[in-house]
Amino acid sequence: MNVKWLLLVLTALSAAVNWWSRIRGDDRLERWSKPLTTVLVIGLALVSGAPTDQVVVATIALTLCLVGDVALMPVIDKF
Repeated sequence: MNVKWLLLVLTALSAAVNWWSRIRGDDRLERWSKPLTTVLVIGLALVSGAPTDQVVVATIALTLCLVGDVALMPVIDKF
């Protein structure tokens, strides 16, 4: 199995765990599954083989997404 397929499978599993955490209302599980899913998507972008400028833009956008995901988690977001 090559790296792209491995990352794709791990991303799908992590996303499923994240959705399950929301169905169950398990904040502790979401704390690691949500950022992990975004990190795995960043990994997919990096190994995608797309043109470099597209990879750079996608990686920056997904990194900002990751920052937002973490900042808006109930443990951190106290608004």
